Amino acid sequence: MKFYTVAELKTHISRILAMGKKNHTEAVITRHGKPLALLIPIDPEDLEWSLREPIRARLRKAAQERRTGKTVSLRKLV
Repeated sequence: MKFYTVAELKTHISRILAMGKKNHTEAVITRHGKPLALLIPIDPEDLEWSLREPIRARLRKAAQERRTGKTVSLRKLV
């Protein structure tokens, strides 16, 4: 796994993406030394699966939070 700053990503995005694809390695993007994003190379054939599972995990987590009362109503947010 490689680490890049936001500035490095802006300057070298094509190279970083090409290296990730070629070497099948993830890249952590940092801002002020803290992780901000994760770039994960995917195979076009696996795109649907790659997107589906994280969404399902988020939906499961949201449903669990709702069941346990960990959610906040919209009225409280505004």
